[in-house]
Amino acid sequence: MEQALVADFYVPAGSVYIDCWDDNLSASEISARLAKREVYRDLSLRHLEINTGDEERLDEVLGRGLLGFGVRA
Repeated sequence: MEQALVADFYVPAGSVYIDCWDDNLSASEISARLAKREVYRDLSLRHLEINTGDEERLDEVLGRGLLGFGVRA
């Protein structure tokens, strides 16, 4: 049985999927995260990951990441 790929956020302007990750991940969550990265890569989908440590500089992290995909605010 296939599982649906669901991102935390989606930016239609650039077809960019964004996932937010907590620092305290269990082994199964880390495994799921790695599998999800692989699916994004295999499907050639635009994907950004935001980590808990990025919250202080979220504008910079998102801005740079989206700009890398040609998305301007």
